[in-house]
Amino acid sequence: MSKPSNCILPEKFKEKSHLLYKIQQKHEHWGVAKCSLLIGAGCSYPTIPLGGVVIKFCQQLCYIRDIFPIEAAEFEKTFLSKPEGKLLNDFINEKLKHNPRRTFDQYVFEKEKMLLKMIQDKQNEELRKIPKSFDKVDWKDFEEHFVNDA
Repeated sequence: MSKPSNCILPEKFKEKSHLLYKIQQKHEHWGVAKCSLLIGAGCSYPTIPLGGVVIKFCQQLCYIRDIFPIEAAEFEKTFLSKPEGKLLNDFINEKLKHNPRRTFDQYVFEKEKMLLKMIQDKQNEELRKIPKSFDKVDWKDFEEHFVNDA
């Protein structure tokens, strides 16, 4: 007897820690995340955070790992067992009260700026590989129709 096609096989279920590990893996050449987690309209169940909230959770966990590395592993275990934004916010606010370093907003701004620079550098590096015979190509048109569709 076969299972209905809309069932998820038990061996396909993974722990939240596995998902977090996969999301945080870095691309070997670019040093940026290998994948993105996209959550669509079907995930609006009350206990499932919206995509923007998941992104903020990931940013906050990265912030904690980078700025407070000693406490990060224990905190991540606590957070993954019961993921709540209040837990993240309280941890960050408490730590900054006693040891004000880079604020979370500064950290995110710096990381986004660094990522954009890495992307621009990689784009420039790839553009330098284009043979001179392609000088007559309208790169604005190419970028608009190809690069932006990727």
